[in-house]
Amino acid sequence: MSGVLDPNQLPNADAPDDASSEARPSRRRLSTTEIVLVPAILAVALVLRLAWIGIADAQPNSITCGDPFFYDVFARFLAAGQGFVRIGGQATAQWPPGYPAMLAVIFKLFGHKIILAKLLNVLLGTATCLLAYLIGRRIWNRTAGLIAALVLAVFPGQVFSPTLVMSEVPATFLVALFVCLVAFFAIDSLSWQRAAAIGVFIGVISFVRGETIFLALPLILVWTVASRSFLSGLRYGAIALAATGLVILPWVVRNWVEMGYPILMSTGSGENLIAGHWPGADGKGSFVPILEVDYKYEGVPFPKAETLVYKEETRRAVSFALHNPATELKLIPQKLYEFYRSDSKVMLWIQKGTLDDPAFSKAVEARWEALANVYYWIALAVAVAGAPLWFSLRDPRKLLLAMVVLYYSFLFGFVFIGEQRFHSALIPLLSVFAAVSFVALAQRVRQSFAAPPQPTAEQATPSSVPAELSASSEEA
Repeated sequence: MSGVLDPNQLPNADAPDDASSEARPSRRRLSTTEIVLVPAILAVALVLRLAWIGIADAQPNSITCGDPFFYDVFARFLAAGQGFVRIGGQATAQWPPGYPAMLAVIFKLFGHKIILAKLLNVLLGTATCLLAYLIGRRIWNRTAGLIAALVLAVFPGQVFSPTLVMSEVPATFLVALFVCLVAFFAIDSLSWQRAAAIGVFIGVISFVRGETIFLALPLILVWTVASRSFLSGLRYGAIALAATGLVILPWVVRNWVEMGYPILMSTGSGENLIAGHWPGADGKGSFVPILEVDYKYEGVPFPKAETLVYKEETRRAVSFALHNPATELKLIPQKLYEFYRSDSKVMLWIQKGTLDDPAFSKAVEARWEALANVYYWIALAVAVAGAPLWFSLRDPRKLLLAMVVLYYSFLFGFVFIGEQRFHSALIPLLSVFAAVSFVALAQRVRQSFAAPPQPTAEQATPSSVPAELSASSEEA
């Protein structure tokens, strides 16, 4: 028996769970084990996240909190009917409007209570575990799905995040839902209507996280493999892109009218661009080039200043990239390293939200960071080790997951900065990959310890006769 498990031998959703079972029931039918374990895993995810927001009560009550503070402010203005405006009342597009709009609905219905924003994160984080289970089950088998859900349920970085009023948790849920929808409904029965529906959903996601706006591009290859035609894949991809464009068009028009420029999603993208493409770039974010441009337009009133800064940052970043190709190539591994190197940045944001009364001492904070990083590194190592099992250029569903990872790696390994918190959207997929690798490893261990079956007299063949005896017979 070979020491390496053949990827084709890994059970899939239609195969029996073990060699002694009869034909496996339909993938749509839940087993008794799933009926018991799935709710149990979701309960674990829910309890852990609820417990954490009680332990680390980060509040977006100061500008030093950064993004959480502004998300809260924008949401309050929206709930009050003042539109998407900055503190001075001027129109803005500094952040995508999706997450503040979600919060605004809650604040409008139930009042301005930050705990409600955190509970929304808890529910979405728990639901993401369910999506990880569905993805693993659909593409591989029920065991992979259950393990993926469990890995994600107790993933420290994912448990820590719901206490922050930030878009990472909703975005992670929406990206996982996107993968789930494509895997279930836009592979086997692909049509222009379904491609358009996926494009509409991408448009919805992009209002929460702007970097998802071109998720239809990796689908071109996925749909090419699924339809076995490059022209078909290209056609469906174009339909999805057009549908995404129609969804975001009203926002672009609003920006053009109120800010004097057709900003695609947010002016914050200009900051991320220039932070990744300037003479002092090192793969990480830096405020130096951002502040330099801000100072240039310091006396200009808003929203004109915001638009001018965005255009200047974008122009400088593109110019630097075009005139320094060798530097750009050197920056790619640095950005990828920063993007994937750890999973503990969430603790920094939590401490920012508890400056008046820090949630943790430095020593305790270091221990939580170590837990988050060690768990993440183990999951990442297991996932990478099993790459031959989950990567396939022939299976469009497996290719879908790999292409989403490649899409994010390109964006934050080349286009923007290698900010580790942006890899949050990939953690459900990482959990699925780790689960598939673990299932394969468990199968290998089980096979290595299983006693080989003894052939019966009827099953005995010349090939089962010892080689020495076979050779003697031939000589005789």
